[in-house]
Amino acid sequence: IDKEGKEVVKFGKYSYIGNFSGGVSLVIKNGKEGVINKKGKEIVKPGNYDEIWSFSEGLARIRVGDEKTGKFGFIDKKGKEIVEPKYDEADDFSEGLAKVRIGDDETGVYSFIDKKGEEVVKVGAYDYVGNFSEGLVKVRIGDYEKGKYGFADRKGKEIIKLKYDKVGNFREGLARIRIGYDETGKWGFVDKKGKEVVKPKYGEVNDFRNGLAQVWIDGKWGFIDKNGKEIVKPKYDAASDFSEGIAPVSLG
Repeated sequence: IDKEGKEVVKFGKYSYIGNFSGGVSLVIKNGKEGVINKKGKEIVKPGNYDEIWSFSEGLARIRVGDEKTGKFGFIDKKGKEIVEPKYDEADDFSEGLAKVRIGDDETGVYSFIDKKGEEVVKVGAYDYVGNFSEGLVKVRIGDYEKGKYGFADRKGKEIIKLKYDKVGNFREGLARIRIGYDETGKWGFVDKKGKEVVKPKYGEVNDFRNGLAQVWIDGKWGFIDKNGKEIVKPKYDAASDFSEGIAPVSLG
């Protein structure tokens, strides 16, 4: 019903109607998924696709076929197929791009497409592609255990060379990087130009929040600023992030 109590969609027509978001809603009829607008018009008729996800940044993932062998694509809010179903996996759009995969989850390769369906990070360029954060995406060549990580921009250009054994996403302009493996590896931070503003020397680090990051060395936690200066020397057995200028810490 609308705000005046008028029935926009008649009772009994659908077995499920989701919440409206961006002027559209998912519906299910006879076990098939579709999309309607606020006037009750079927933008995507139930049965056109085997599964439809919620809209993100104006586009929704769709799948043709079953969960194991089906192909993924994208539609807009008018029901137009913007990206034909040809990918073996796809994520929602974020920061104007969506991650897609051709091949299975072990040997397949990833890329990013824009809202026109054009691949901006070409399929086959990397063995792993993360998700964009602050305009950059972590990428890897090689397997999970011994591969090397770096960062690429929205055009697929390598901004930070693939030389690290593990990396995090960018947050507040900096990203965690690690040299070495497992418990012997050392963590630091790089900026978006690839400069190591904090040399890898810590056993563990967390992302920056409100200008400070937790660091762990020799069994103790402390805090550094974005220049790598230890604002709070590592001396606590546990610590949490600062909130409104205060951070909880503990000893023993």
